[in-house]
Amino acid sequence: MSLARWLLPLALMSTQAASCQAGASTHADPSIARASSVATSPPQGALASKTPNPALSAIAAAVVGAVRAGHYAQPDLDDTLSARWFDRYVEGLDPNRLYFTDADIAEFTAAWRTQLDDAMNAPAPDLSSAWAIHHRFVQRVDERVAFALALVERNGFTFDNPDAVLHLDRTEAPWASRAALDDVWRERVAEQILRMRLSGEEHERSKERLTARFERIANDVRGMEDLDVLEMFLGAFARTVDPHSSWFKPISKQNFDIEMSDKLTGIGARLQLDEGYTTIVELIAGGPAEKQGTLKPGDRIVAVAEGDGEPVDVVDMRLDRVVQLIRGRAGAVVTLTVHPADAADPSFTRQIPITRAEVKLADAQAKGRVEVRDGRKIGVIDVPSFYVDAQARARGGTYGSTATDVARILDGFRTDAVDAVVLDLRMNGGGALDQAIETTGLFLPGGPVVQVRDRSGKVDVLRDDDPAVAWDGPLVVLVSEASASASEILAAAIQDHGRGVIVGSAQTHGKGTVQNLVDLGGYLARMGEAEAAALAGAVKFTSHMFYGVDGASTQVRGVPADIVLPSVFAGLDILEGDLDNPLPWHQIEPARYRPSRAQADLDALRARSAPRVAAALEFAFLQEDLMRREAEQARTTLSLHEESRRAEIARQETLAKGRDIARELAGYDPEEPPDAILDETLHIAADLAAQLSGRAG
Repeated sequence: MSLARWLLPLALMSTQAASCQAGASTHADPSIARASSVATSPPQGALASKTPNPALSAIAAAVVGAVRAGHYAQPDLDDTLSARWFDRYVEGLDPNRLYFTDADIAEFTAAWRTQLDDAMNAPAPDLSSAWAIHHRFVQRVDERVAFALALVERNGFTFDNPDAVLHLDRTEAPWASRAALDDVWRERVAEQILRMRLSGEEHERSKERLTARFERIANDVRGMEDLDVLEMFLGAFARTVDPHSSWFKPISKQNFDIEMSDKLTGIGARLQLDEGYTTIVELIAGGPAEKQGTLKPGDRIVAVAEGDGEPVDVVDMRLDRVVQLIRGRAGAVVTLTVHPADAADPSFTRQIPITRAEVKLADAQAKGRVEVRDGRKIGVIDVPSFYVDAQARARGGTYGSTATDVARILDGFRTDAVDAVVLDLRMNGGGALDQAIETTGLFLPGGPVVQVRDRSGKVDVLRDDDPAVAWDGPLVVLVSEASASASEILAAAIQDHGRGVIVGSAQTHGKGTVQNLVDLGGYLARMGEAEAAALAGAVKFTSHMFYGVDGASTQVRGVPADIVLPSVFAGLDILEGDLDNPLPWHQIEPARYRPSRAQADLDALRARSAPRVAAALEFAFLQEDLMRREAEQARTTLSLHEESRRAEIARQETLAKGRDIARELAGYDPEEPPDAILDETLHIAADLAAQLSGRAG
């Protein structure tokens, strides 16, 4: 079965399937298809086979063929891609280089690093390399867990050496020998014991928790089945091309469909595994976690409890297992034990109870209010996503959507005679592309909004065809690093047309790509691969790229702010460019458009903003946090000296108390500090209104 068998049919198939996910033909925004970790079944029994069965080879050939035929980057399956595929697969299994030895890697490299392309191009695609590497990984995990358990049992650690450290990031470290890995694991176990001591946990309890943690690591790895191995191997292939491409086995596809639907029961957070910790990537607008207000991107979950029950340790737990613990019945409380992103010491945690709920589009509706700054009335519209009630729209008649809700709010603002409007997109991760275009059109008298280019170079210019304008007055768009995809399209269009001022982080997220989802089951069945069809799942790959009307892509670079404010997300690895292997920025010919004549004097606005930012208490605190975050990220080691660690914890507690006192003296509630970024944006909007009204006069 040659790989060539799959190329042409899958090229046709991916064209036909474009409407199921995100192609320009449907105006469905790809941001809702962004790559994310999804739940799978818990491990059941040992790895199903020592070698893969032929049905899995048929799936692999179909996935590789689909990506080659349909991906925007038009990848070549050659030795270069093989080497990257190999590296990504090995690093996906052992990202911190804690298990494989240098001898293992040398052996694998010699046998397979530049041979994966040949194996896939063989008459019968050969997956034996993936299985051999995985089985070696299971063996090494068993060995390391046994070593760690022996260390926990002896507990001969002392923490009185000021020079003792844990080396934090091993992702770029050389692969180590067995003896060197022994030292790495001594450091690792010692730090986990110290962390529990610092949190006040008794010795016997910490011993029980660590024993359970390490045994779970081994059981999780032993419990991986054939489809788990295939998903890791094919996912590694897809992500050599870009970070948003992947293959989903059937249960993962089901969970992906749940994410893509208009409702989901849980806490409303997107998670990823980072150095053994389940880490918050994004809070879903309108979800329980976002409403609760304590959980933040970058926070690490260390334990999960059902209500007031006993917390389950989730450090080094498979992400799918953590997701299953967090999900559950609507109305029930799940309590997360979290290490906050900005905590100076990893032993500091807080417990966050969150009531699970069904997250619906209605919970993420645009909301408006009027604020007064500097004698000017400012209308604020919080747009957490671009949504549409697709079912109601299909039935005909009226339906809810971002554009209709924002238009209604703007009608109210005109009645209230506001002087300027602020569109808050700071937590807007995207949504329906047609709604981004229609919402943009509320502020433009028609014209192009965004350009979409396919892999052949064909460009479609998507326009606002309605000449009516719902708001033609001063406009400020507030963005952050979390503003992604469809929200970047709106911000770029407003900026390119000169219609408003972009305020916020130095750049937005930078996701300028469209993903296409292809269900493989039906196609494999038609090819006579019945067993493969039942296991086929779906392949997701990047098919198009977005460009502003000026011709510049929003990919990686995002949308630059006209007026930059300090950002709470600064320094966190949450941008598109922080992902592995993002597609590069690109530029095409601009569309034909006419910029607005009433453009702001940005230099004057910046000059008025700067002294306010310098004098604001919360911005001073934020700058301190960002400097500390930068220092933390530059640190390569963590002290294993108990006295030093306790001193650092005390210093942070003193700092927090000092901030509470300063906020009280300034008239703020320490538990609810003011939104300094929005407050300054309102002042900028007032300045803009004064500037434009003065020019008009």
